[in-house]
Amino acid sequence: MNITIIAPALPPLLDGIGDYSAILAKELSKSAQVTVLTKVGEQYTSMDGIKIVPLFDPAIRSSVWNIAQYVRANKADWVMLQYNSFSYGKWGLNLSLPRMIKSIAKTGTRVMLMAHEEYVPVKGLKSLVMTSWQRLQLKQLGKQAHVVGFSIDPWVRKFTPWFKEKRLHHFPVGSNIQLNPTTREQARSLLAIPEDAVVLGLFGTVNQALMYRWVSNAVAEVEKKGYRVCVLYLGPHVEAMRKLLPGVDMVTTGALSSLDVSLRFPAIDVYLSPLLDGVSTRRGTFMAALQHGLPVVGTIGFNTDEMLIKQNQVSAILVPANAMNEFVDAVVELVAHPLKRIELSAKAAEFYQAQFDWPILSRKMLSLMQL
Repeated sequence: MNITIIAPALPPLLDGIGDYSAILAKELSKSAQVTVLTKVGEQYTSMDGIKIVPLFDPAIRSSVWNIAQYVRANKADWVMLQYNSFSYGKWGLNLSLPRMIKSIAKTGTRVMLMAHEEYVPVKGLKSLVMTSWQRLQLKQLGKQAHVVGFSIDPWVRKFTPWFKEKRLHHFPVGSNIQLNPTTREQARSLLAIPEDAVVLGLFGTVNQALMYRWVSNAVAEVEKKGYRVCVLYLGPHVEAMRKLLPGVDMVTTGALSSLDVSLRFPAIDVYLSPLLDGVSTRRGTFMAALQHGLPVVGTIGFNTDEMLIKQNQVSAILVPANAMNEFVDAVVELVAHPLKRIELSAKAAEFYQAQFDWPILSRKMLSLMQL
């Protein structure tokens, strides 16, 4: 099978969809011939057996037509579009994109749409205008695709009425961190963290979805119980994180390679994920925490998948996204009960391996392509 992936970014760029596209391409290449078409103007990390072709420029919306020419010339069986509207044009506008995908579908090449985002919410006049064309683009792309997938199941349910003639699919996002097992002691030695410290962990970029006041309150409450606490932040935005968590004893690393992140994860006693929209299968940071068997305290919000809610108290501790006191209490409870952390750790890793590991995700996609 000849599969062409359209990806707006690839490593070494710091981009979640780029990481997803690269890891998925490597996994699919074990069973198919894979080419990745991406944007021009960057130097990309090579991947064995996978051709990377820079073809389009988001600043020139019409350049996406280069993709159609390439696909026709190379007779792809499937084209997989990794979609976030902002990756294909300023303000998330590129009406050439659905027209180009339509032209590909007409040639007999089948199309899989993987939607990592939907559209901006309406918060004013500007967002009202932007959401209008982003909704139109998504609807047009979905109508042209033979397989339509979303990264969380709430979106599958939300958009089913848009595409009544199609069955929509849930394609979770796996961790973009390569698992490199090490011990808690080794990880703490790398970071010079004292053995008696309780480490609360954060990972990823600074963003508006994470409720930092909840983190500060959790730290303060654990300290009140007599524990020595530090926050381990694995991510690039060190200065911004320190401003968001003033007065908190913090260990930071700056941006790290996948290997180096994995080697430091086991230093964490409790991983904190108080997300405004809830933990979900589109959150690569949450997925990485599960993958590494970290005891997680997170939130249930409007984007939380049913499969994660069913794992509450089993693979992670989840509280409503409007219940800060419950979140803080859950963190304190886990800190005080090491055996509970060990139990959660084992179940988290087991859950990830069974549901979200990359061979499982790629097999699901390949099975749909072979129907």
